[in-house]
Parts: sequence; structure tokens; C-alpha cells
Amino acid sequence: TVFMWPDVFEGWGSNEIKDLNNKNYADLHVCWGAEKNLDVHYENLIWLWAPQDASLYHPLNSGTQDLDVSFLGSTRYSERQTYLNYLVKNGISVYIDGGQREKGLPPSKYAGLMRRSKISLNFPAGPEGNDQCKGRVWEILASKSLLLERKNQPIKNYLTPDVHYVEFDGEQDLVKKINYYLSNSDERQRIVEKGHNEYMKKYNSKEFWRSVMREVNCDL
Repeated sequence: TVFMWPDVFEGWGSNEIKDLNNKNYADLHVCWGAEKNLDVHYENLIWLWAPQDASLYHPLNSGTQDLDVSFLGSTRYSERQTYLNYLVKNGISVYIDGGQREKGLPPSKYAGLMRRSKISLNFPAGPEGNDQCKGRVWEILASKSLLLERKNQPIKNYLTPDVHYVEFDGEQDLVKKINYYLSNSDERQRIVEKGHNEYMKKYNSKEFWRSVMREVNCDL
């Protein structure tokens, strides 16, 4: 029996994992994140990433990316509001849509908008204020959009800044980097290609399930 946890941190998931283990209900727990932020160690908990559906998240089949910058997801978090408001006030044309809960944006349209984006934004702060490696990271890389991510540690457990994605540190730095990478398409594409290749090699859904099955001594 394998339990999947989109998030795990103190006060969320940790006590449930302990309880399931005490009752011998769980062979394995899988967290879709790279935070590794628990004070207690569970032998049967592994930290992976959020697996993505390749039928949804893939590069454009034809046409060009006609959206300069987008953020797709809920805007209810304060960090997202702060950055997005700053971009709008400073003349950055950012396409904002979603999330699926608030607006009912269908996954197919969400993924289609991501494919059309030259630059896709992600903000790692979670609901409790702790930084997380969001599933949006992998959606963006799979779609061959340039990932701009606020500087944080969890993502660096998987990816290298300025190689696979671009990190920013503060509102002014974000504006500066958006303008730079829109004006320097060759450099933008170089990072996009490396990010996409890293995803396809190490972090696609098949690699996710291979990792899970190895832990329970099974073949995929």
C-alpha cells in the first residue's frame, strides 16, 4: 500500500504518516516535493516530484509562443499578489489565469496557455509560508516555457539556476529578468532546452513511477 502526499510538513501529513505506520497500514509514503523539512525521519517516506501527464504537458506542436509572460494558478496567496501587482504597476504585460478551483480553468486550457508562454512564472511559497517545489515547476519545463522562479532552496534539490531555469530575488529583479529574457531570445531558448531535456531525462512520469516501484521491490 502506497500513500501519495502532495504536501508534507509539520502539522500537515506528518502525524497522519506516523499514525498509518503505527497501524502497519503503509508500505511506502511518497511526497510530491523536495522540501525534506520534517524534524522526524520516516524510513518509508521518499521525496520525489509531482508527476505530469505527457498528453497535457508538452511543447507546442505548431505555431509560435504568442504570450510573453504568464502566471497560471490561484492568486489567493499573498506572495503571488505582491509580485503580480508590482509587474502590472511597472508596465509588464503578464497574462494571469486560473486556478482550477477558483475559475474552473480546464486542465487542457491551462496546459495550452502554458505552451503558448515564452516565460512562465512560479512562486514557491506554500499556504503556511514555507517554500515548496510546486508541481507548476514540472508543468513549465515539460511545456518548454522559460521558468522564472523566486529564489528558494527546495527547487535546487533538483535543478540548477541559470542552467535549467532562472531565479529572481525581489520584485525589481523579476522585472529586470523578464525584460532581459524577452529581449534575448537565444539565451532564453538555451535555458528552455536544458530545462526541458533535464525534465525528459530525469523527472518525467515514467521515472517517477520507476522510483516508486523500486521502493516496493517491483518492476514497472
